[in-house]
Amino acid sequence: MRVRYFIVIWLVALLASTGYRFFHGVEPNPLVDQQVSAVAVDVSTAENGHVQLAYRELHRERESTPILLLHGNPMAGRAMLPLANALGGERRILIPDLPGLGFSGRTLPAFSSEHQATVLIAWLDSMNIQKVHLAGYSQGSAVALELADRLPERVQSVSLIAGVGLQSHELLGHYKWNQPIYTAYHGALWSLRWLTPHFGFLDVSVLAPSTAQNFADTDLRRNDAFLKNMDQPALILHSLDDRLVPFAAAQAHAALLPQARFYEVTGGHMGIFSHTQLYADHLLTFFADVELGRAKNRAETLISGRAEQPASEIVLSEHLALAQSWMFAGLLCLFVFFSEDLACIIGGILAASGVMSLPAAIVGCFLGIFISDVGLYLIGRVFGGRAMRIGFIAKAFEGSSFTRLKAGYERKGLQVVFLTRFIPGSRVPVYTTGGVMKLPFPRFCLWLSIAAAIWTPILVTLAYFVGRPLIQWWERSGLIVLPFVALGLVTLYLGLHVLTQTMTYRGRRALRGQWNRLTQWEFWPALPVYFPVFFYCLYLSVRFRSVTVWAACNPGMHPASGLALESKSEILAALNSGSGCIADWSRIEPSTTVSERLAGLAAFQAAHDLSWPVVLKPDIGQRGEGVAVIRSQKQAEVYLSENKEPVIAQRFIPGAEFGVFFVRMPNGECRLFSITEKVLPHLVGDGKRTLERLILDDSRAVTLAKHYMKVNRDRLYAVPEVDEEIQLVELGTHCRGAVFLDGNRYKSDALLSKINEVLSTYEGFSFGRFDLRIPSSEDLEAGQNIQILELNGVSSESTDIYDPKNSIFHAWRVLCQQWRIAFEIGVAYRAKGVAVPTLREVLSVLRGHRERSPYEVE
Repeated sequence: MRVRYFIVIWLVALLASTGYRFFHGVEPNPLVDQQVSAVAVDVSTAENGHVQLAYRELHRERESTPILLLHGNPMAGRAMLPLANALGGERRILIPDLPGLGFSGRTLPAFSSEHQATVLIAWLDSMNIQKVHLAGYSQGSAVALELADRLPERVQSVSLIAGVGLQSHELLGHYKWNQPIYTAYHGALWSLRWLTPHFGFLDVSVLAPSTAQNFADTDLRRNDAFLKNMDQPALILHSLDDRLVPFAAAQAHAALLPQARFYEVTGGHMGIFSHTQLYADHLLTFFADVELGRAKNRAETLISGRAEQPASEIVLSEHLALAQSWMFAGLLCLFVFFSEDLACIIGGILAASGVMSLPAAIVGCFLGIFISDVGLYLIGRVFGGRAMRIGFIAKAFEGSSFTRLKAGYERKGLQVVFLTRFIPGSRVPVYTTGGVMKLPFPRFCLWLSIAAAIWTPILVTLAYFVGRPLIQWWERSGLIVLPFVALGLVTLYLGLHVLTQTMTYRGRRALRGQWNRLTQWEFWPALPVYFPVFFYCLYLSVRFRSVTVWAACNPGMHPASGLALESKSEILAALNSGSGCIADWSRIEPSTTVSERLAGLAAFQAAHDLSWPVVLKPDIGQRGEGVAVIRSQKQAEVYLSENKEPVIAQRFIPGAEFGVFFVRMPNGECRLFSITEKVLPHLVGDGKRTLERLILDDSRAVTLAKHYMKVNRDRLYAVPEVDEEIQLVELGTHCRGAVFLDGNRYKSDALLSKINEVLSTYEGFSFGRFDLRIPSSEDLEAGQNIQILELNGVSSESTDIYDPKNSIFHAWRVLCQQWRIAFEIGVAYRAKGVAVPTLREVLSVLRGHRERSPYEVE
């Protein structure tokens, strides 16, 4: 509740602040010692044709060549006043506030150094200034280089003071890589200005969003040509301790400016303010030598014998500037919300590469982790039990129980907060539960900070020490080793993931399950399983002169022989109901009210004298989507209210479940291609272990532990009695936990005869799989007491391949044989005049299947 009050107060204050600022003016007025000029420019530079330029002019009466001092970003021209005063009163000095910075106008469409130089040229023209000495500090050096390139006859000399230049020395060294950083910087300044109720106190020029836009809009790649072509005498003043613009940048500039005088000065990037007179003396000497002809230009220098040197490579310093480090720390703080482990790894790698300091990386990740975890607590506190219905929180609660987590807090207190930090996958439900329980916020934050203060340095430092040799290897060897460096970073990420998992028994068993899914092909995703089969089908397409002839193997099943989107009710209706082998069913149509659908279900139950349970499933669906065993009126109401599509209600058939794959060959021969025995897995209690522990301890169940825990979450922490059998799932679908075994030993003429009887009324069916239940395997072999649940078409699999004893090579052989038969049957139907679906029609069916949003049972 307090959080809601805080939000309301914040919004009211923000509204009042915005009104106050608009009444008094958002942009500050120029200072009293500044002059203002409305500089006329073309409409491509400013839409209204002029830009307000604030500037200072010192010693206007002096007749010597003026000095144009260009400040850095986010400074304004007043930052250059100490240097101007140190230069004395013998020279005319001009100090503009660059457009978009300080108190100059912010009406430009872009605030690049190119646009700023355009405004300054028009301003110099308006003042009839024909010659200048340029002195650019930091980001102002980019403007100086622009002016020197565009006004070579009017720029008498260029001085770069801690100046930017080549793109390779700016932040990450790449124009496109730097843009996200500048965007985040701009977003932070914009939010500070417009989303914070500050009543004008933050409307200072250094916090204007245009300062960030100046960095983003300025393309330093242009400076490479400027430096190579500059003919004017040049001076470079740079400190070895500069952490914002590395000393290597000045070395690279000097290599491209053979005429430059290059002095190493003291004081770091801000040395111009702490050692002002030193910088002024160098500048005064240089200006005097230029005017006396003692400072050479490029041509004179090359004639005298100094060769031009190639620019330096990117130099990654041990630590970058404090400001840059903390800017990256802020970005890491935000990235934590995407992935904690990945943020810590990125922080360690950035520190190892010298882009930021290691302490800043640790602090940035720590703050992100702390803030995100506190956010989970606040969500639980504000929304209470409703928080557990929020998407990502609801997903995290799968396999967790609020009652159990609450009991854990009551038993161990807030120590649970500390311990959770070291238990993978538990953070979201545990911290949200703490908020729902309204645990003491200060103590919660204390335990949280202690845990994060231990956890974060471990991960970031580990990434730092692993990443550092990889970065150094990359620097020494170049792009040729980049794939191996990337592989090393991926290995680092996986290693950290495994490390965190191994800290708990549940995590170690989860790793075992992941290993099983990786090494046992029956749990692989479809792509690697079907990849070789796809190429075999391409061969069959060439052989039978059609890419889609297989889609004609069941001309009586639509669409595309039952490839996808087929109606289960239409298929069941086509089967011989007089055979007594079809499980009772009824289609419940979509309706405007749940009560009407419930009435349809009740009518079906009454017609067949059924009580609970019954089975409900979508009329269109595959792989067990939306299938549910309904055991009460309330469950039926929930299902029918959430699933708006046509639904099939079907008698619940107990007993063993089998999959029978039937084939009718072109010559009329019918056979049972395969039989799959579907085993619903169960565990046996020992009176000591919970169901969760039984699942984790079982060598096969642990492979699908996440699914089993979700399905059984209501009884997950109960302790089954000794020898009590617990069935884990109710549906015979492999991807939903059932075990598939080879049942081909049950093939018999009696079973084949019964299947043919069932299909006697279904014209145009030759290829597919029956899913059926039966009291026993003996009944199956005898072809009696069969109850068919559904029939699937050409997309069916011969699911006996998933028997754990079978290799992937056996599966490939069977699947290829299955698809060869589908092609052969399709060719036979094509010869009889059956239309073969076009490729466009087949793709349309697949696209429709992919775009569906199938209903899933929670």
